[in-house]
Amino acid sequence: MIDGPTLVAEALDADLELLDVFIDVAHPLDATLRARLDERGVPVHELADGVLTSAVDPVTPNGVAAIGRRPATGLDQVTATGTGLVLVLVGIADPGNAGTLVRSAAAAGAAAVVVCGDAVDPFGPKTVRSSAGATFRVPLVEVADPTVVLDQLGAAGYTRLAAVARDGVEPEALDLLAPTALVLGNEAHGLPASVDPHLDGVVTIPMTAATESLNVAMAGTVLLFEMARQRRRNG
Repeated sequence: MIDGPTLVAEALDADLELLDVFIDVAHPLDATLRARLDERGVPVHELADGVLTSAVDPVTPNGVAAIGRRPATGLDQVTATGTGLVLVLVGIADPGNAGTLVRSAAAAGAAAVVVCGDAVDPFGPKTVRSSAGATFRVPLVEVADPTVVLDQLGAAGYTRLAAVARDGVEPEALDLLAPTALVLGNEAHGLPASVDPHLDGVVTIPMTAATESLNVAMAGTVLLFEMARQRRRNG
């Protein structure tokens, strides 16, 4: 589900297939957006005042919601090129963190985001909203077993780096120009021990001793943009 006119417009920009759009009669649809929907042949359903409010998550609904078809992206499509940066999220539970990480991945130029383990739905309404439309701009792949993901990425030539709070290599000391998979774990428990044999190294953001760790979305963003910085510097 896609909530609000801004995200519906983002979905149209990304050529996402919209199946239906619902609007609250008390919140008239912007004429430009309505014209775009009509041009695409997307059915628009007008609902009585208050009906849409009862069906969507936001505390302050926007009067517009859409149903879109999930893009079908497989891991094979991601690894086919063997290039770029891939973000792997293992057991990320909070939709705000997941959406923020998808947004950061898109902004940093990641080739894809892979969601695995017991993780939040990357296409859930709260995650989509937190991504600010990035869900539609970067390929999202869902695979249950993270070891399968890491093995396939490794076979495709990706260096698999896990972010850990302590005792990893500082990101500035790593060569992040090669195809790299950045692996992030659950907010409370980190990465499961079962993935350790499937990693090539660990990376740690240097912090003062008084700081135990960063929020996973913040840590992932810092590391993604260090990778982007190295690539940008290398032209």
